[in-house]
Amino acid sequence: MAAEDFGLYLYSRSNGREVTFTFLPFRMFQLSVMDEGLYTTTSNIHWNGQPYATTLDFDQSIMNAILRLLSRTLAIRLQDILENVVPPSMIKLSPSLDLSIETAVGTMVSSKNEEFRPFVVKRVIAVEIGAKTRGL
Repeated sequence: MAAEDFGLYLYSRSNGREVTFTFLPFRMFQLSVMDEGLYTTTSNIHWNGQPYATTLDFDQSIMNAILRLLSRTLAIRLQDILENVVPPSMIKLSPSLDLSIETAVGTMVSSKNEEFRPFVVKRVIAVEIGAKTRGL
């Protein structure tokens, strides 16, 4: 069984008000380049003992903030990869990145197989190196 969407979960409890949420941290294992300057990533988080699928969407200004907070070597490596991918593409990150970020729940995304509300990243607070996996 797939995990419930965290954006839908929070929005359903908001009475239609804007929902903001600060992740401290959000572990990013992969990065999808959707178009030039448009990125998304999905990971599972645990909230009140339950797993939730969580999607983040962000633009080039947020990617630039992430790159500024990485070590020079890692930032150059990631920037080089980003400059050479053809969207849409997915990049596995190793090491993973732990993002401390401020977000807002975005608009509903619906497809034949799923509905979810991505979190739109508003500000990057910090970036730390996470777990080593295969990839970048």
